[in-house]
Amino acid sequence: MPCARRPVRLEDLAASRARIVTAGDVERRRLERNLHDGAQQRLVTLALSLRLAQGKLDSDPATARTMLAAAAEELVLALEELRELARGLHPAVLTDHGLGAAVEMLAGRAQRSGLRGLADRVEALGGSLVVTSPSGVGTTLRAEIPFLNER
Repeated sequence: MPCARRPVRLEDLAASRARIVTAGDVERRRLERNLHDGAQQRLVTLALSLRLAQGKLDSDPATARTMLAAAAEELVLALEELRELARGLHPAVLTDHGLGAAVEMLAGRAQRSGLRGLADRVEALGGSLVVTSPSGVGTTLRAEIPFLNER
């Protein structure tokens, strides 16, 4: 069923932009929390462990070796956490399976917010979204976004 094209109202545009800014803020806080609670804490612990092991090198080499082994394990865990975080920023599917698979995965994630989320993103850029879905033919989405040549 075709969606009628309507003029973008200032209230709609403002609400759309507010939703996008809020979503960006929520995601940024999630990333900050993941970094702080995960990899950052592991790296701080690792730095402390290495300093303590360094202090024991001459007086107690056996303990220093044990501490260095534990530090190496902590480093492996910190690297795994950073890789996992990076996968969210640059999905491994893009590298491993190419653009087609990455776009499919991204589309799967974007249907969570549905057409409203897509319309919000288009409207935030001053554009409009038209959805056409005739029976038996499939659905067509047409996003029109103005090109602004800023100098």
